Amino acid sequence: MKKKSPEHPGKTLKFMYLDPLNISNKKLAEQTGIDIKIVKQLVKGQRDISSDIAIKLSQALNISPDLLLSLQTNYELWHGQFNRGTDDPFYQLMILSGDAILKLIGISTPQAYDHKSIVLKEKKLYPDNVSIPKNTDHGSLPYIFIEFHGYDDPMIRYSLAAKITQYCSQHKYTGPILGSIIFTDIDHQIAAQPFSIKDTSKKYGITGKFKELVLTKLNEKKLLEIDPRLAILAPFTIKSNISKEALYEKCQIWKQTANESFDDQSINDAIEILGLFILNRFKQLTLKEVLSMLNLSLADTVAGQELINIGKIKWKREGKREGKREGKREGKREGKREIIFSQLEKRFGEISPVVRKKISSCRTSHVNQFAMAMFDFKTIEDAEKWWLKTKDKD
Repeated sequence: MKKKSPEHPGKTLKFMYLDPLNISNKKLAEQTGIDIKIVKQLVKGQRDISSDIAIKLSQALNISPDLLLSLQTNYELWHGQFNRGTDDPFYQLMILSGDAILKLIGISTPQAYDHKSIVLKEKKLYPDNVSIPKNTDHGSLPYIFIEFHGYDDPMIRYSLAAKITQYCSQHKYTGPILGSIIFTDIDHQIAAQPFSIKDTSKKYGITGKFKELVLTKLNEKKLLEIDPRLAILAPFTIKSNISKEALYEKCQIWKQTANESFDDQSINDAIEILGLFILNRFKQLTLKEVLSMLNLSLADTVAGQELINIGKIKWKREGKREGKREGKREGKREGKREIIFSQLEKRFGEISPVVRKKISSCRTSHVNQFAMAMFDFKTIEDAEKWWLKTKDKD
């Protein structure tokens, strides 16, 4: 059965908490101090739950911030493992070492460019990167549009062409361009339909240059010879069925190369991007396994730091109307369980009786622990094994 994306945590919040309690966007904004525009974006699934938002929501609604952040992490990790999972890390890599990527696609003067990600207004199109000559008066250098592509999309070449023409239209740009697609796997290139637009009459000046690269067709050694900072992309040059022992050795080499190639301000971001690309390439691995291969702990990642900081906060509870509050707490405990059921169903398609029974009858603390562990599960059987190893103390 095909796995479905988990519900966006903002939509889950609306369905499980706000709607049953008849809490409007305006009321939630007043209770939490969160700007009304952000609240509207959140419940529509257009805004992520940050640590700051999680704290404010938990204080107003009596929801565990750990649960909210674990739902957000689970949602992001699903998209990293099973959906695109490469666009944002690639843009971050362009910021850290964009000139190295330009070298990869054959640009001889990479130092002459600045790199940015833009949104094309009318159609909400998002090119992964646009590299623009620093000296725009120098008309011989092309604007470079790069798509970093990690999934099957038959229309990717058409999409890139649309983004290029729309950008040029919006910015009144009529100079030379270069469109480039970097595929993470040969299968993604094969899935792409051919695109062709020609001015056969040669009257209208319709021309363009396009270049494609497939990372799985590149040699790891040659990749590093182009620029050692490209070690971050090296996972895509390795066969996906490599043994864990051999991959561990590779990870140590990639990390060491990155440590030697990036400065102190960039290295932590570079290593985290490397970890995301390893996770995307080797889908049989869990997040914890990847962190272990890179000799990192969860505390070394941004998400991990947020969870640890949340755990250090001491919450103050008012004693007023305790009976009424206790009733709400019980309802929200049940709500937490329903959220877990919903997330499991959307990710794995079904919930086994064993897991459903355990979640329904266990202590709230175990539910929260399970929510935190959920993003490590690759199958529903992993969830069952987790419960079998967990001794309830009810």
